[in-house]
Amino acid sequence: TMTRKLKDFVFSIILILLGTYVIIEGMNIYHKAAQKPYKVTQFTVSPGFLPVLLGIALTFTAVILLISSFKGEKFGEALANRKT
Repeated sequence: TMTRKLKDFVFSIILILLGTYVIIEGMNIYHKAAQKPYKVTQFTVSPGFLPVLLGIALTFTAVILLISSFKGEKFGEALANRKT
């Protein structure tokens, strides 16, 4: 089975990828809202603002989880010591 630190590492990578995707899609929403017929010029009032904000928060907390997964034993040792 996988150790807790290894699970945290894998899950944090998945969350970082998800957070990055949410940020990119939020920016796409903003760019679409800036075109006709909406012409939203201010980012903070666009419909893409909340997804970008939540994507940043998700990515930030996932990075914290990633860093905490490296604390304690070395990650390479954790990979070598896990049971297959």
